[in-house]
Amino acid sequence: MKKQRKALPIRALSIRALSGGVGLLTTLGLMSALTLGATANASATAKVTASASAKKAPHFRISAAQATAIVLKKFPGKITEKTRLEDEEGTWQYGVMVRSGRTLREVMVDAKTGVIA
Repeated sequence: MKKQRKALPIRALSIRALSGGVGLLTTLGLMSALTLGATANASATAKVTASASAKKAPHFRISAAQATAIVLKKFPGKITEKTRLEDEEGTWQYGVMVRSGRTLREVMVDAKTGVIA
């Protein structure tokens, strides 16, 4: 009758099976670490995307076109850039770049009230 061998742990098996090169345990460890890292990264990305899409875009009474018209009434000239919506220290404002003669200025318009800041 043959003597049954005791089941060896993976570490012992890999050391006996592979001599001189990268052990099976090391290979398995690297593969699992890469898989876990990719899964964690994908999970974190999904959470950030979900939380960003859950927030609603702010709604304002004044549109960019209305802000531009308000600025042109006060400072006649030519609009040089696209009107941008900016968060200035907690207050949402439109930044309108207007050139009047040789003067280039950025005029800020409150997005809720339409008042030039």
